[in-house]
Amino acid sequence: MIPLTRPIPAGTKLDSSGVAFAVVGACQALGLPDVHLALSEDHAWVVFGRDGEQTAEVTWHGKGNEDRRGQTVSAGVAERSWLYLKGSYLRCDRHMEVAFMVCAINPSIDLHTDSLELLQLQQRLLWVLYDMGHLERYPMALGNLADLEELEPTPGRPDPLTLYHKGISSARQHYSNDHIYPYMYLAGYHCRNKNVKEALQAWADTATVIQDYNYCREDEEIYKEFFDIANDVIPNLLKEVASLAEPPEDRGPGERPEGSPVQGGGSALQDPECFAHLLRFYDGICKWEEGSPTPVLHVGWATFLVQSLGRFDGQVRQKVTLVAREAEAHEDEEPGAEDPREGRRRGPRRESKPEEPPLPKKVPERRRPPPSTPAGPPRAEDGPPAPAPAPPEGPVLAFQSEKMKGMKELLVAAKINSSAIKLQLTAQSQVQMKKQKVSAPSDYTLAFLKRPRKAL
Repeated sequence: MIPLTRPIPAGTKLDSSGVAFAVVGACQALGLPDVHLALSEDHAWVVFGRDGEQTAEVTWHGKGNEDRRGQTVSAGVAERSWLYLKGSYLRCDRHMEVAFMVCAINPSIDLHTDSLELLQLQQRLLWVLYDMGHLERYPMALGNLADLEELEPTPGRPDPLTLYHKGISSARQHYSNDHIYPYMYLAGYHCRNKNVKEALQAWADTATVIQDYNYCREDEEIYKEFFDIANDVIPNLLKEVASLAEPPEDRGPGERPEGSPVQGGGSALQDPECFAHLLRFYDGICKWEEGSPTPVLHVGWATFLVQSLGRFDGQVRQKVTLVAREAEAHEDEEPGAEDPREGRRRGPRRESKPEEPPLPKKVPERRRPPPSTPAGPPRAEDGPPAPAPAPPEGPVLAFQSEKMKGMKELLVAAKINSSAIKLQLTAQSQVQMKKQKVSAPSDYTLAFLKRPRKAL
């Protein structure tokens, strides 16, 4: 062995996930072949025993002031926190552990420069693993490979968009569609290429996934992702689109973005589907907050929501039909509502005639005029069927969160009422908490380990 002639420089210690990987390697060297790496999208631990049914924390997360080393991850799974993916985490085999090691290659030389040789090495190794089928159950590795292909395409290989969708398909097929980053990768790709509608749709899909989680303190990394998207990326993207829609004479010198690839100029701001995607994105975040031990939204979110809403003309916003999911289950408060499923309960109250059997199928008979009524227009039961209502002009969006349900009229009003929207969005959502017991949050605070992943 060559003795060290100088101390190891600072910054070369193993990070959190590196420690977990080292523990797996040590167990393998000690003759414990059942110990494998387990990965969420922001944390790592080990599984062992028959079929990997037992779990153990072996590393810290974030600042690591206090940790859970030696404990199982069952408490985090029960909390429904994103850090543990509700149990839909990767249970790696040896090949996936190798893929993890390849993905963990950090090509950064400094804050502004990457090593081209390391990027090429990482890309080629991922293609080897891809060809052997070892990335099929590794959505983030597929997203990593897609990012590399976007930088330097490999002739004869699938294009980045195909790989991004493979990652989403993997998350849906193997992990109950509980992973966030496959959609983040796709949205980032569309954002970089100025595909506004596709980017908004991918971000909305991301929020649709996060809405089934509870926001806990360990989840601050994904909170920062959503905060940046809502309060920086989307507002700037829509601002750029709006500037392209302005007549050339309205732009100042140098404001005309020559050759900008934004599709259709301001067409995205005239597309009600784009507006629906934006609303679905915020609806998912509001739903994420409901029932969570930690609040998500504050006035900073509301300011940029109002700004983004204002990019869409009132006529465009009014083409989106907004409905509240499961609204019919709460219509007991409306005495004039007619619901065949509730007829047995509400019929006597509505008609005030207890002598009539309140059967829902007999509603047409109660509407029949008395015998002395002279012949008039054909009755509904005798004449032709009533024409079906005209289909909505634009997309139909069913809100899931209470906050967005309360803002239905405000969102499609001809003029944006910014004060009312801000008040509604920042209201305490805990009054709408789900009726479930939430485990106490952990006792340690977190910074978050950053992966070598391309920023949006």
